[in-house]
Amino acid sequence: MAETFGKDRFWNRGPVLDLKRYVHFRAEFWKTDISATALPAPWTLTDTSSGGTPTIVQSGDAHGGAIEMKHASTSEAEVIGIDFGDELLFDIDKLMSFQCRFRMPTISAVDELIVGMISNHNDTIASLTEGAWISVDGAQNIDCESDDGTNRNDDDDSDEDLGNDVWCWVAIDFRKLRDVKFYLDVLGNGELIRVLEGDPTFDLSNYSSGLQPSIFLIKDSGATQINVDVDVVDIVARR
Repeated sequence: MAETFGKDRFWNRGPVLDLKRYVHFRAEFWKTDISATALPAPWTLTDTSSGGTPTIVQSGDAHGGAIEMKHASTSEAEVIGIDFGDELLFDIDKLMSFQCRFRMPTISAVDELIVGMISNHNDTIASLTEGAWISVDGAQNIDCESDDGTNRNDDDDSDEDLGNDVWCWVAIDFRKLRDVKFYLDVLGNGELIRVLEGDPTFDLSNYSSGLQPSIFLIKDSGATQINVDVDVVDIVARR
């Protein structure tokens, strides 16, 4: 039986809100004037478009608002996303958990989404060198991936699929770097269920530097406009 946590219990497990001992970063994107040039610090935007103009705005569909990123209708390859601009503020040896709530419509075979904690940004998922993240492909499959510079797990199918326009939660537990754990709630019912329990093992023990949160939407080609809404990013670490 899969290990299950309620969303609040996962990151609130133990005295994680004791701010003398823990750092708690939480972004809910309340700001109403979010745009490509007005992201709340420390977030920065990556936009590789050349002919089109992807959009990044505040969506009012989530309680308190969300950030919406959308590809341009121009037929071209595009990467649009947010991270900390390669400011790797979270020491992996102190990092405890990452959570994100997001939703997106059905995507095509040329689109892909990544959500997680990484080191330096790379527009190509296969070239990401350190971190742990999920990826969503054109078949709506949610894969779990990790890399510590020595051990790499690519495209491990979680056996969970992303629903069309359903709010999804992902949580990654970094407390044991030799066995990083992934949890998903693809139904929006309040339960984070552990996936790929021990098979394979996601080992980040050979990496000893910092990570940053990263949410990126990738279009390899075509003019289809795919969007992703991000409601919450939550990170807990030891001081």
